[in-house]
Amino acid sequence: MKLLRQTILLAAISVSVSFALGQGTYPRTLAWPSLKQPTAKMQEGKTAGGVAAEVKAESLVFPTAAMDMERDGLPIFQEVLPLQMRTTAFSAYVRNARYVPLTTDEMKAWPSLGQVGSEPVITTHISWHRKEPQALVTVEPFRRNGGTGAIEKLVDFSLELVGTIGGEGLPRAKDYPASSRMQDHDWYRFTVAKDGVYRLTYDFLRDIGVDVSSLASDRINIYGNHFGLLPFVNNVDRPTDV
Repeated sequence: MKLLRQTILLAAISVSVSFALGQGTYPRTLAWPSLKQPTAKMQEGKTAGGVAAEVKAESLVFPTAAMDMERDGLPIFQEVLPLQMRTTAFSAYVRNARYVPLTTDEMKAWPSLGQVGSEPVITTHISWHRKEPQALVTVEPFRRNGGTGAIEKLVDFSLELVGTIGGEGLPRAKDYPASSRMQDHDWYRFTVAKDGVYRLTYDFLRDIGVDVSSLASDRINIYGNHFGLLPFVNNVDRPTDV
């Protein structure tokens, strides 16, 4: 017969090896509407006096764009890409880029581009889907040409990802016991409301259902883990057995 008590049992094993690894290069093209040949329907946008009607910002963006409404609907390139297992971090780079100048309508639609830098702004985040790492990449597809000073938009480029495999403090895969200690013997469960020193009395054992008529004290064992309630986050280390 064994008694079960909740106690804390946590173990962590970490490794300190990490290295950079190329994760892939992805050719991309942004289909800006301004790069298409004008059609008859587009020409109908002019008034009777021949003056072009005001162009809405939504009609100027490429089809897959996310729009930053805090900056006048500025179009942003976003993509989610798979990473290799055990990737702990990654960097993203724009390679082999081709740019073209903004049109007059685009300059009017996105006045916040007046503060654009010499290279596109790239933002990266790592996330997990079904225990597999994924790269979240955001690219602001604009730059100011250092030679001409003109603001240009990104048209063609290769998105390169470089990941870090391993890393300090990365936990190894957990080893699970072949069988639980609870598969044999008689178990009785009780809880402790707060830390302290407690005495297991004859009456207490009898009240929780233990057959104390022929019980030897050296046959009593107490097991458990002080893990408490299940946490909200799913990557917390948990005991595998009592």
